[in-house]
Amino acid sequence: MREFKFRAWDKTRKLFFPWGFNVQRDGSWFAGPPSIPDAVQSQYTGLKDKNGKEIWEADIATDGHRSFIVEYNISMAGFMATSQYLMMDIGQNAHILEVVGNIYENPKLLGAKT
Repeated sequence: MREFKFRAWDKTRKLFFPWGFNVQRDGSWFAGPPSIPDAVQSQYTGLKDKNGKEIWEADIATDGHRSFIVEYNISMAGFMATSQYLMMDIGQNAHILEVVGNIYENPKLLGAKT
């Protein structure tokens, strides 16, 4: 069974924290912190990269040649790694990806000017 976990990026404090209903492998769950106005929620994909690191929505991953943003694609009904010219299914390609950061803490990895 896939592990369901959520986190939220607090724009004001610039940090991640556990969020929402986190279902554990044993079936138990816990509720996250109270609502924070400037928080952006993201979900764990249930997959790990080639180094065993968890892959989350809004992560930046690389295949050694290109950088991708991990996001949920509603039309594909799954998590995808997207770049400017390519979209790939995370489920089939997690083993070749390496998480190098996320869009909130590491925007420079995508060429953003901060």
